[in-house]
Amino acid sequence: PEFEALLNAGSTVSLSAADAIDLYMGSGGGTGFDLAESGFSAIQYVKVEGLSEYSGGELDAFSAVRPMVVGDSLSIAPANIAKGTSALCFQRPDSAEDEAIALDLAAVSEVARVSTGVLSNPSVLGPVNGRVLTAARVELAPILSDNTVTFATDLRVWPGGSYAGNGSDLDLLFWSGTEWTRAAFAFEPLTASVVARGLTNLSNLVLVQALPPQLTVASTGAETQVRFAPVPGWEHALERTSDFASWTRVSEVTPTDTQEVLLQDNDPLVHGAFYRLRVNRPSGQVAIKMEDRGK
Repeated sequence: PEFEALLNAGSTVSLSAADAIDLYMGSGGGTGFDLAESGFSAIQYVKVEGLSEYSGGELDAFSAVRPMVVGDSLSIAPANIAKGTSALCFQRPDSAEDEAIALDLAAVSEVARVSTGVLSNPSVLGPVNGRVLTAARVELAPILSDNTVTFATDLRVWPGGSYAGNGSDLDLLFWSGTEWTRAAFAFEPLTASVVARGLTNLSNLVLVQALPPQLTVASTGAETQVRFAPVPGWEHALERTSDFASWTRVSEVTPTDTQEVLLQDNDPLVHGAFYRLRVNRPSGQVAIKMEDRGK
């Protein structure tokens, strides 16, 4: 129905049959019914009954459909925005029961193709530090013109079923064409997903779990030294305690790369202390606490 203005006889747009097929991106239209509500674990037949209060309709066919997965494409039209049917969800290709990414568009300038793809190129993912949980390509392109599609959308990314954290150790990165840049996001515990709102540009994206730095602690008597490979762009604060009741910050740094970092306690306690490294995500995001203690 969202394409009615383009397809009816009074349309000012001249479409070929191929154009009309492109609009649907392989979909046959129709009305969706979730047969899981029947309570049956499987079915063999569908029975259709004509009721007296319904007339004038027709039934052409039944089709079993599958969820859209990353690697598929969907179309979106301005009419979808107006009618509140603008949420597009793509499941994981290796596990169609699990969500991967979803778009909820608030605006789109014309009918567009939303294309997705699995991102696995080592040369692209090589600069990413941490455990990659979700990696995908998302693009919007016009279907009937050569114009640039302008849009605004919320993006939701799921870390996958193997992730059991609270979101504090996650990073959402977008490819700028030359480097990965960090995006602001919120973690929603109820859906266990990351949400970036009001995006007007999409590209390669990765959801990454930061890995705890492994600490090497050494004492020279006059000072205590802690070495580790950092998480680039995150604040690293060295803290110490003698009783685990209160902690004192003794040094901090925000590295820009993965080169080994040395932090020092120049006034160590006489009888020794326990040290930990607190790693905080930048841009006002929720802090991540990653510890490796040594005495």
